[in-house]
Amino acid sequence: MAYFSETASNNAPIGIFDSGLGGFTVAREIVAALPHESIVYAGDTARCPYGPRDQREVDAFVQQICSWLVSRGVKMIVIACNTATAAGLAHAQRTMPVPVVGVVEPGARAAVMTTRTRRVGVVATQGTIDSGAYERAITNIDAGIQVLSAPTQRFVEIAEQGLRGEEVRFSGYDQLVAAGFDRPEYHAVAEGYLAPFRQAHVDTLVLGCTHFPLLAGLIGQTLGPEVQLISSATETARDVAEILRRRRAFADEGHRPTYQFYTSGSDCEEFAHLGALVMGVSPQCAETVDFGELHPPELTTAKENIVEKKVVIATNNAHKVSEITTALDFAGWQYSTLRDAGLVSNPVEDADSFEGNARIKARAAHELSGGLAALADDSGLVVDALDGAPGVFSSRYAGEDGNDAANNEKLLKELADLPFEQRTARFVCTLVFIDEDGSETVARGTIEGKIGFEEKGSGGFGYDPLFYPDFYDGKLTLAEVPQADKNAISHRGNALRQLKALLEAK
Repeated sequence: MAYFSETASNNAPIGIFDSGLGGFTVAREIVAALPHESIVYAGDTARCPYGPRDQREVDAFVQQICSWLVSRGVKMIVIACNTATAAGLAHAQRTMPVPVVGVVEPGARAAVMTTRTRRVGVVATQGTIDSGAYERAITNIDAGIQVLSAPTQRFVEIAEQGLRGEEVRFSGYDQLVAAGFDRPEYHAVAEGYLAPFRQAHVDTLVLGCTHFPLLAGLIGQTLGPEVQLISSATETARDVAEILRRRRAFADEGHRPTYQFYTSGSDCEEFAHLGALVMGVSPQCAETVDFGELHPPELTTAKENIVEKKVVIATNNAHKVSEITTALDFAGWQYSTLRDAGLVSNPVEDADSFEGNARIKARAAHELSGGLAALADDSGLVVDALDGAPGVFSSRYAGEDGNDAANNEKLLKELADLPFEQRTARFVCTLVFIDEDGSETVARGTIEGKIGFEEKGSGGFGYDPLFYPDFYDGKLTLAEVPQADKNAISHRGNALRQLKALLEAK
């Protein structure tokens, strides 16, 4: 670990940074444990999230922001981001003139000391899980512990949604954590993520993202009291206090602490407000800064090392494009729609299967683009009582000139005599990815449910207002499910997750 700068006084601030808001949970614990210490908090919200980014790029961001914090005169640095810790802690410890600590090892150490069954779970972002940082840290301490890890990116989104949407209704942080995320759609996402941990009989779960302490109430309710939750925020604060104690570097007893917040994002006022809500203190300074003004060689090298792939998505549907590019977040991949690529492609979709039609569209885009990688999908509704109809004719079920209303009306008429239990159906999505060399990768996703008796909800299209996903026990139609949660359970979302896994395995 690097040493204290000879010019840093004991009353100098502690520097803390994260890719966004999650690190405020670490800052909160540090303020509680060390009330005389000043804090400089940096949130790189303009480049958030870090989780899907290439590890080399994140390492370069760590070098950037640590250098910026050193220029602000901090006496030590806390990387309050699990992804950044996994990607850049060791490098920062070698290059910075002040101590640098991360959030992975403290959480891992606490998990080892807590577990009795020696079965530990870890929930974190994709980047942290892919790095294997927690599994290594835990098994380095006790090689006999079984570690089950899973990426839970939606938890990050839920935490941020809760912060931005509930601070008015809840008077403080504790109330927000206890009850701010008590919504059916949040519980459904939590159940989907956490069921495997319950089935594996883990007795300790590491909250491996600094956003996740905000969801402690939600996660705790889902897993039950027999599972102990480990917050890396709490454990990191203890490590910071211990380092300062050993180095006799505590701020003076009479020192009046200051709190400075800096964000690379555009909404400084919101950043300061939410930071104050989580930390429980008001900043004396809140400013927008450009960490990108610093250009260490590592950042340039990281960007140069990322291999780019251009992919044409065989659609002009903006919503579909957004869902695809979010799910297939490979570093260096550049996506374009048919329109973006200057292509007009309307091949005849005359196959008798979703896969066949998706292949027709993908091949057309691949050939028209001069051999670029291409991705296409075909999807529709399959109703068991109708022998699989509407199937590949879903968009034109009521005729070539049909629309959503006409299609839904026809479907309801054909199922009119059936009770709810016999109206089983599923949405199916098949994706066909054709690489530059012409090789194909095919993925399929479904969502099971039943057809209702009337349209409900306004948030979807097509058959969404009639479709009750089994995931919600027949209580909500897809048109009533919030879009972010819909992406987490949808047939296209499931197909995209399968496709990503298949491409990663190549």
